[in-house]
Amino acid sequence: MKCTRNVYKMYLMELPDYLQSAIDNYERCYDNCPDMIDCYYAELDASIDTAECNGEISSHHANFLRYNILNSYYKSNTGAKINSFDYIGCR
Repeated sequence: MKCTRNVYKMYLMELPDYLQSAIDNYERCYDNCPDMIDCYYAELDASIDTAECNGEISSHHANFLRYNILNSYYKSNTGAKINSFDYIGCR
């Protein structure tokens, strides 16, 4: 799911405030308090799910955020092996 810089920026624009805040907190924690990354991972994951289920972002958009922000940061910070997920979205 590689993308160009413009597509990446587009997917980070016009997000609900609570989702943008969760992304900012996660990225800030990634840089400054890696021992707390699990807490912020859960917050961001829940915010993505909420935005998707409320129809504020599409399932495609939610999957993009999970793959390119949530899992890439977590994998690089913890060294965890993250398998490809089957995101079923909100039905």
